[in-house]
Amino acid sequence: MADEFLPDASNTERQTREAKREIEKLRQEVDYLTLVVQSLWSLLKEKSELQDSQLMSVIKEFDLKDGRLNNRPHREPQLCPKCNRALSVESNNCLYCGDHYDRTSPF
Repeated sequence: MADEFLPDASNTERQTREAKREIEKLRQEVDYLTLVVQSLWSLLKEKSELQDSQLMSVIKEFDLKDGRLNNRPHREPQLCPKCNRALSVESNNCLYCGDHYDRTSPF
């Protein structure tokens, strides 16, 4: 009777290993992006008169764009110029009317 649970246990173990690998990959990506941001800020401070307090103020301003101070970016969807519906970030064609478009924002 216990043998009937072995395939499920094996599958669960495999899924757990995959999830751990994915988490580690995401941690490495976050670490790299943190390094990039720190480097860019250091360079900006060196080349300008900007101060940490100014950066903190701008971060708060961007954080509040959705009305909530939650340390998460607000992503305003780009709208299709033809049908005015939200565009997918995964395609260069509107999912609703099929119109081709070029991104106007890097974010």
